[in-house]
Amino acid sequence: MQAICDVLIAEINPDVSITIVDSTPLRSSRGDKEAKIGIHVTIGFYKGYKLHLLCTGKEEVLPLFWILTTANKHDSTQEELLYRAWNYNSKILLADAGYDCNRWFDIANRLEIKFVAGVNRRNMRNEENVKNRFRAENIKFLGTEEGKKLYKLRMKIEKLFSKLKGEYNLEN
Repeated sequence: MQAICDVLIAEINPDVSITIVDSTPLRSSRGDKEAKIGIHVTIGFYKGYKLHLLCTGKEEVLPLFWILTTANKHDSTQEELLYRAWNYNSKILLADAGYDCNRWFDIANRLEIKFVAGVNRRNMRNEENVKNRFRAENIKFLGTEEGKKLYKLRMKIEKLFSKLKGEYNLEN
């Protein structure tokens, strides 16, 4: 399926200068023996899977790459999404606070991608004591008008998840 997506993306040639990464929970049936227990901010504990997705972040929102894991896998463990953004020559990668960790900022810096992630307050005592330079710069950037405007583009992936679940019945 991913190979078909790659061919279509090559034909469409979308603007991938800004990409977005996130995950969405997919609940499973009671009898699913491979599903695992996970936790999500809005639905709490659930049994199932997670769809981790990389998509375009400009006008036309298109899925570029995805990974399906059990629900117990944390978002920040899916670095393959970051490398895929680099493969697409993305210049900016947007993510929610689930990806706010030193490892993602360090990898993005090595790949020369501007990584903009929501701030995970549980990962720090206070903003002034953040030791990772790239995370500290991200916190300052999100406080600027430019940072706020750019970060709002992240909502596009939420709308895509909503469409996949609502119109295309992804969860069932």
